[in-house]
Amino acid sequence: MFSFEGRIRRREYGITILLIYVIMLIPFLNVILFIPLIWVLWAQGAKRCHDIGKSDWWQFVPFFVLWMLFKDGDVGSNEYGEDPKGRKTPKKILDSEMEVENNEEASNKNLDIINTEGDASNRYDREIFLLGKNYYQGSNGVEKSYGKAVELWDILAKRGNPLSQYNVALCYYNGKGVEKDIDKAKEYLEKACERGFAPACELLKKIS
Repeated sequence: MFSFEGRIRRREYGITILLIYVIMLIPFLNVILFIPLIWVLWAQGAKRCHDIGKSDWWQFVPFFVLWMLFKDGDVGSNEYGEDPKGRKTPKKILDSEMEVENNEEASNKNLDIINTEGDASNRYDREIFLLGKNYYQGSNGVEKSYGKAVELWDILAKRGNPLSQYNVALCYYNGKGVEKDIDKAKEYLEKACERGFAPACELLKKIS
């Protein structure tokens, strides 16, 4: 309670303010405990600021205390510590899933979704996907560019390819190659899930 390190939830901060207010109404006791109470208020305020990704000093901004009382904390760990609610960071989950798709064996298996038989346009789709993967990884002599990877995958995503929709969704969620847009990420995940791509359905549940 006296430490300025770590994070606390809205409820704990609200209870702290309420208790301090009650104690300050008690004659004599409010005088004796004035300095400890102010210290506790500042310490708890600092940790509440940390929970929403702000530095200690934000608590002294006029009316910011109201934001501290109602704003939910950052999901997962941030630079100030672990999530007091014990939630995992969606970004980390998504990054790990993208690594699975970039694993050669897993990626080749999922590429079966892109039809390589039949007309030339289908075979070109596979080449477009692989070129996007090369741009994302910076492999096979291609300079790394998340933006170009997204552009290529988005071509296939708009044609209804679920693996490409899935990867574009991850890029939107993590802000890689495009401006971070969670709603857009969910939109692409929903499309991939509708086409029966299980990883997209699983991630959609995690971030919804």
